[in-house]
Amino acid sequence: MKGERRERENITKKPIVILIGGGSRLPAIWEYTNTPDAGAYISLVVSHKKEASGIPFALERKIPAIYFNFAQWKAKTGKDRPEYMEALGFMISQSNYMPDLVVGAGWDIILLLEFLRYFNRPDGYYNVINLHPAPLPDEVGAKTVRLSNGIEVPVIKGEIDEVLPQVLKLGVKKWGSTVHFLTEKVDEGPVIVRSEVDVLPNDTLDSLKERLQAAEDELLPRAISLLVKDKVRIENGKIVIVE
Repeated sequence: MKGERRERENITKKPIVILIGGGSRLPAIWEYTNTPDAGAYISLVVSHKKEASGIPFALERKIPAIYFNFAQWKAKTGKDRPEYMEALGFMISQSNYMPDLVVGAGWDIILLLEFLRYFNRPDGYYNVINLHPAPLPDEVGAKTVRLSNGIEVPVIKGEIDEVLPQVLKLGVKKWGSTVHFLTEKVDEGPVIVRSEVDVLPNDTLDSLKERLQAAEDELLPRAISLLVKDKVRIENGKIVIVE
């Protein structure tokens, strides 16, 4: 009976696929998809990390979930990363999952064109978004980002455990995360939404990471909601949100 009810609910929602590392952002996305006005449901969770807690989390909730590790795939097939990306895109795009949106939430392997082209948008971009643990600029190639306090901070790329030590060393008062569209150029796709948190004088890597990720748990569902409800347009490489 529960399965039938979920199937009826999903008729009015759009399928999304979540690409995870460990899966720490997955619970917040799952909670969002179970709210009354959610416009999405999770049709598949994929991780390339064997120890990912998000895989059992999804399976316990009857969400299809798989482990698809590049090194193991390469050893088995003798093929390299472009072919791995092609296989990943082909698998995700099948009618079983048919995502309207692919969400990178901690997936830390660069997604190549061989993957992205499975999810073309009419405007020339791709229905693939990514969560980045730093503020990214609206202008492609900009070296700084202006935050709400008027201070400009440098653009920092990399994973969260690479970014945050630099943040504490810089001594900035605020930091944040960005959800953006993916393009063939790493971390240069149009910015959809950003979050900001205060950086406190006594912050450690762990305390700042905890505060940043708590904000991401609100930011990522917000971005997903905007997209699945068709409230986002891309005009001249910039995001226009239609409320």
